[in-house]
Amino acid sequence: MTNGSDTLLTNEELKSSFKKSQDLPVMHEVGSQLIALKGQEDIDIRELVELIESDPVISAKIISYAASPFFGYQGKLENIQEAIHHVLGVDMSMNVALSMAVGSQFKGPLKGPVGARSIWGHSVYCAVLSQAIASKITNQPDLNPKTAYLYGLLHNIGFLALGHMFSDEFSTFNKAISAKKEVPLRVLEKKVLGVTHTSAGSLLMKSWSMPKEYSIIMKTHHNSEYTGPHQIYSHISYIANALLKTVDVGDASSVSLPTHLLEEYKLTENQLHDMLKIVVQWQENIDHLAQQLVA
Repeated sequence: MTNGSDTLLTNEELKSSFKKSQDLPVMHEVGSQLIALKGQEDIDIRELVELIESDPVISAKIISYAASPFFGYQGKLENIQEAIHHVLGVDMSMNVALSMAVGSQFKGPLKGPVGARSIWGHSVYCAVLSQAIASKITNQPDLNPKTAYLYGLLHNIGFLALGHMFSDEFSTFNKAISAKKEVPLRVLEKKVLGVTHTSAGSLLMKSWSMPKEYSIIMKTHHNSEYTGPHQIYSHISYIANALLKTVDVGDASSVSLPTHLLEEYKLTENQLHDMLKIVVQWQENIDHLAQQLVA
């Protein structure tokens, strides 16, 4: 703690590092191209295949991802085109490839409560549950469950950014979480680390010139009262995290499901907990998916 405060970092230091592009991870070239491709109205599957195949590591991981028992495909997948056509589809392939491209840029710790393995493990649970929740919401015609899946995968990317940019401070924070398991992670984040993963994630998305909705989701997914652009995806992430916390997964501050969100999206607690039970039953398969995302 050499910054003159009682915390490892300050918001001023965080913002300054992003402003100066100090120790920032660089957006993967394939990731940038995937963002551009996602913005097109008509996506040429051949262009998507060629783009993914341009990175052998991402290509191999996508095939392994699609071959997971989670998806239940019985055949053998030989290439990206088969993975897209037979299992993942275009949207899911793009979303998973984007997450892999983004995740490959971080050099923070793998182990610990907020190491890459834990963050990606939680994120896959959140993604699967977010997609399930989104599929049950019938009064939001523009809602895309596969987009909810993507935001579930990326919503905690701020932890990875902090681990990459501030390795010493983040290592100390990681150890503090392990030593004080009775203290909520969100409390330790403010009292020990001094900055939040939501702020770091939002700043990272802006520094990478990602579409505005990414920054919004990174910043607001722990705020059940957020109202504004793309609030539905932020709210779904909030609900998914609260549910996961009931089975001791993730960093939510509360396990309570806000009544106003349930009423707004016509969801019930029983319905949501039934979804959670199904997701928990997929633990082994979800853990396999998470392994493909760890750089």
